[in-house]
Amino acid sequence: MMRTHIPPVSTYMTPLPITIPKKTLVPHAEKTMHEHGIRHLPVMRRDKIIGVLSLRDIEIVRGLRGVDADDFQHMTVDEVMTDTPYVVDADTPLDEVTSFMARNRLGSALITDKATLAGIFTTLDALLAIRSLLHHENH
Repeated sequence: MMRTHIPPVSTYMTPLPITIPKKTLVPHAEKTMHEHGIRHLPVMRRDKIIGVLSLRDIEIVRGLRGVDADDFQHMTVDEVMTDTPYVVDADTPLDEVTSFMARNRLGSALITDKATLAGIFTTLDALLAIRSLLHHENH
């Protein structure tokens, strides 16, 4: 049986994602997401990845008992973000990344090249990869 070549995750990632610093106010980060039509923001300290903020993280915090509108307006990203993002090298095979994301119910993977943030791979990117791979297979 011939084994199909599995492309690296970098083939389907969104390159050079928008990032935010950890002390950004959550409402500002949410506005940035809406303006750019994205659901995940890598959180950086200088050039180091320290977390990822998702719209789901924001929705969860907004719905917590005891968090009123004033509290929410003053929260910073580092209070809400996931501080253990899934980070993989750009050469990691696509099937490895998608399997890990599915198994752990993750919405994104941060992609690095030589320890520097190079891109982000989200569930939307995974769907686009499936479409591309299926289209390629049928031609």
